[in-house]
Amino acid sequence: MARRVRDTDEWPFFDLAAIVAPGIRADQALVAAIEDFVEDASNSWHAVEASTAAVQWASLHDAPGLSLSPLPDPFEPLLRLFERGGAAFSFADGFIDFGILMVRRGNWRSHLSPSPVVELDDDTLDALDERRWAESRALAAHVNPPTDKS
Repeated sequence: MARRVRDTDEWPFFDLAAIVAPGIRADQALVAAIEDFVEDASNSWHAVEASTAAVQWASLHDAPGLSLSPLPDPFEPLLRLFERGGAAFSFADGFIDFGILMVRRGNWRSHLSPSPVVELDDDTLDALDERRWAESRALAAHVNPPTDKS
């Protein structure tokens, strides 16, 4: 299993469950419902694929005889993104484009870190959101300065 994970270049959200336990799959009706919901909410096939992968991973938690390692849930960042209203993202020119922020895509090896790049608690994410929105507002004001109507 470790070799199959090591040999994949897919990133960031791929069907990890198919590598870890290919014989265990989520209920197809649930997968279809998630796909429909995410497609309607985001209009992004990337978000649909990522959501499906998260559902497949979640199905492993209830599988008899399968013990997942004590590592953090690999889909927690995605779930936090969705919980905070960030369902729409796309891949463009080697980056993941979140609208106000782009992250170099690379592969999973290029994003390994002994500690999280960012904590996922609400206070930290709120501060990051505010900083990004402030930068976005400042850029908009610079590009479209207010006109003097006197």
